[in-house]
Amino acid sequence: MLFQINNVVAGMVAIGLVGFAMSAVLESIERRVNAWAPSERN
Repeated sequence: MLFQINNVVAGMVAIGLVGFAMSAVLESIERRVNAWAPSERN
């Protein structure tokens, strides 16, 4: 088979989960490093 749909979808989900986790970790680090800065979020 040229396209292995199950593997493609599993890879997409895995990449999405890794991206979500990395974003959460970096956001946590950013909050700790920039604790002194005023928040731009509401």
